[in-house]
Amino acid sequence: MACDPTFTKDWFTDNLEHFRFCAKVVLSHDSALEIGCFEGRATLWLLETFGHVDAIDTFTGGGEHSGVDMAKVRERFIENTRHAGESLALHEGRSDDVLVNLLGLGRRYDFIYVDGSHASRDVIIDACLGWRMLAKGGVMLFDDYLWSRGATEMDNPRPAIDFFLSTHCDELDVLYRGWQVSVRKIK
Repeated sequence: MACDPTFTKDWFTDNLEHFRFCAKVVLSHDSALEIGCFEGRATLWLLETFGHVDAIDTFTGGGEHSGVDMAKVRERFIENTRHAGESLALHEGRSDDVLVNLLGLGRRYDFIYVDGSHASRDVIIDACLGWRMLAKGGVMLFDDYLWSRGATEMDNPRPAIDFFLSTHCDELDVLYRGWQVSVRKIK
């Protein structure tokens, strides 16, 4: 999508096969939601795969971004996705606020990528609000399931993802569980 995208680190290539697998599983490729877009690497793939992408980010970062110039991250995202046109809608703000707004607008998504805050209290909100907008047959992909750099267990995504999986177990099929977790909505 972008002519010469620039990224500070290539974390995406290691996950590309899992993203491709998830794309094969979804029933439709009309729309995707990305919670936490950083420099736009996953966003570019989503734009190549889905008709429309809504991306959410505060561009303020979390504790793991100490020393990172988040204004530069935002600039790289804008530059990397500049050719997306109306296929991309960037929503700058807290994911909970943006998700409530999108839910109120009746938005539906075929694919949701949850990679925003690593704090469990935020991950569970992103997952539950996103789930309400995920189409039946759609896929939700959680990143950083095994991430454990938070100061406490609750500063990591895993407790929230495990809780979400257990409370929604009758509504989903777990497709994969490793560094990432992917689920398909069956109800």
